[in-house]
Amino acid sequence: MKSIDSLVKNLLKYAKRPEWEPLLFDIWHEHLDHAADVLGISAEAVTGAIEENDWHQHLFGLVFEDFATRGSVDVPSFARVYLQRAGWREAPQARRYLEAMADSSLGLYEVVEVQRERGLKLRDLVNDGAPIFVREKAATLDAARWDVLAARVVEEGEGQVLTGGILLLERQSAKALAEVLKRAQDRRSTKRRALQVEDLPLLVTAAWLSEAIDGLRQDEVSDAEGEPLLFGKAKLPLKAEPGEIARRLDTAREWRRTGVDPSSWVLVGGSARTLKKGSGRYRVISQLPTGEVIFGHAELAGDHLEFSANSHESMESGIARLRDVLGDAIGSAVTVYQPPHLVSESDEGAQPDLSEELSAEELASIKQALFDRHYRETMRSRIPALGDKTPRQALRSKVGRQKVLDWLKEMERSEARRASQTGEKAYDFAWMWQELGLFSERE
Repeated sequence: MKSIDSLVKNLLKYAKRPEWEPLLFDIWHEHLDHAADVLGISAEAVTGAIEENDWHQHLFGLVFEDFATRGSVDVPSFARVYLQRAGWREAPQARRYLEAMADSSLGLYEVVEVQRERGLKLRDLVNDGAPIFVREKAATLDAARWDVLAARVVEEGEGQVLTGGILLLERQSAKALAEVLKRAQDRRSTKRRALQVEDLPLLVTAAWLSEAIDGLRQDEVSDAEGEPLLFGKAKLPLKAEPGEIARRLDTAREWRRTGVDPSSWVLVGGSARTLKKGSGRYRVISQLPTGEVIFGHAELAGDHLEFSANSHESMESGIARLRDVLGDAIGSAVTVYQPPHLVSESDEGAQPDLSEELSAEELASIKQALFDRHYRETMRSRIPALGDKTPRQALRSKVGRQKVLDWLKEMERSEARRASQTGEKAYDFAWMWQELGLFSERE
């Protein structure tokens, strides 16, 4: 909206005045100092991480709104002063928006539904109540169901909208913050509580930075080729007899047979220690007793050849090397991927890639079957996120039930994000919710 865009520019310009700029500077550093305390690192290290990764663009909106809305009965907020002294130049709609923001508080909201280019249905994680609908076009292009947003919801016209300072949080940390705030609100003491909703902006900044910095550390873990870990499995149909496939792989320079029934091989090259640090990453490396590094594993399985690897790049390279050896003896690959944190003990993949030769309908059918098989097996598997229990076993306790809900939401959220990025239709997890007796929690 032009009037709101103009308002934001005017607010930023007004905040550079001598009476306000030092306060904005102090509040920005208050956020960073608090994050440094939580993370147990120096404020300089936090500032360095923000500058190196260009995180300022993500954090500034939330921090600026914290600055703009801080005030008391005796000391009006920046937003109130601006309305009094310069609000006359803004359009009526912009003035109403700023008045609403001046009275707003940051909240934690779970995305219950995404209506593309219309808005979001949100559930307040701190204050129980029915989900609310907010008009928000831009965020619907990136948001996925079960995302958790730190945001301000304000009245505008006949509906509600989000202000500009929005941060996406991991579900686990957001829920932990919500529980702490709930407990603080439940206290009936006349003394000032140790934690209040007014403290939430600081807590959210610290949580977001903690997740972002932890993400950098996770990215340091890579496969043998230095690429981020991403477990993948490819299925390549056979167009020649299994014996011919085996003969070619047995005589290929880069392949070493490791099994007879079923026939299996590993793709090898070079030599290295089992665990080493290099190029800024920790490399998880498997190797043969000869010292040769393993880059992938191939196995004959009925009418197809399965190839598995630990990163997208290793998968693409491995399939290319299979084609160098087998040529037209194998068909096009259908590949599935899954990040390490979502892998069950019995399976490694559920994100489909593409195929060159299959029609769109055939590929969609194969992918659907792969997803169905994977998640059917997952329902019978012990899941680390559920305390190494199967979903049905975890449901037997109250704590386990909540873990299952969070696990389902995280899978559905990750799949929605994948589908949004690839333009494909997201896998429908409704049957899993139904079989586990949790479907009412999904709506």
